[in-house]
Amino acid sequence: MKHYISAILTLIAGIAIFMHAPNVGAAPRLKTYTAPSGEWSVQYPADLLHVEQLTPEITIFISKDRHTVAAIDTFDAGADTPADALAKRGQAALRQIYSKSVKNTGAIAMPGARWETGFTFTTDKGSKGAALYHQNGRVDQDYRVFGFVYGYKAAGEKSVRPALEAIGESLKINPPVVQRLDRARDGLRAYFGALYAGRYADAARLYGGSYDILAGWNPDVPARDHIALLRNGCEQNGLQCLRLKRIVAEKAVSADEFQFTVEFLADSGKLFVLLGKTSRFTFTVKHASGSYLVQDLPVYMA
Repeated sequence: MKHYISAILTLIAGIAIFMHAPNVGAAPRLKTYTAPSGEWSVQYPADLLHVEQLTPEITIFISKDRHTVAAIDTFDAGADTPADALAKRGQAALRQIYSKSVKNTGAIAMPGARWETGFTFTTDKGSKGAALYHQNGRVDQDYRVFGFVYGYKAAGEKSVRPALEAIGESLKINPPVVQRLDRARDGLRAYFGALYAGRYADAARLYGGSYDILAGWNPDVPARDHIALLRNGCEQNGLQCLRLKRIVAEKAVSADEFQFTVEFLADSGKLFVLLGKTSRFTFTVKHASGSYLVQDLPVYMA
């Protein structure tokens, strides 16, 4: 966290110098950009740079005069990728950005804890910069490659470079969707398991939906007493807090939202069928701040 805050402060300081305007004391408008896939996000100065999708894999943040640019390059390599291949990927990304090859001016000996490999470069039109790459998830069989590439006119190095580097420091990488789906599924199973076992404190930690209907059913229970509301819901109000039989279907609606169609077992041990008609029910799980929370209460039957 300290490293992240320091990076943002560096970004603000660098931008103030970069602006060269009477109102440099005004804080830049930092904006968070999240990739459509939800896999990564960065903070960038929206007053100075705008976002363009250069290729399906390369997103650039570039100034109006096209002289200052930062880019996130990401793709799923599908296998362990050595450092020299990552460096070649950097050269390929720079050719896309500058429409021609750049001159590699040397390896970056210690690119930082996040990055595995990096190199500096120059162009024949007076720009310079760096390319940094990693495949840090390979130990968990996550073979996505992430690169951060930035360039600027050499004359503005002191003012621009710290701001661009701070954009790279703000890069936040999320688990791949398939891994999030696994975690969402685990959260759903844990939620119904806790309700069935009467562990309402555990269930409350796994539930992220509204308590309004429970509060309406239980006016004598404080609205913030989520444990008591869930207990009454299951034991008095008609919620069917049953044992999960199986997950019939599942899908990722987005990088942070997942839907599951499930079946339950009745107390008799047979398949639960609501009012003799429906045996399959859909529940939503959402990811927020590292948690996977079920958004729906159990099935209701009067």
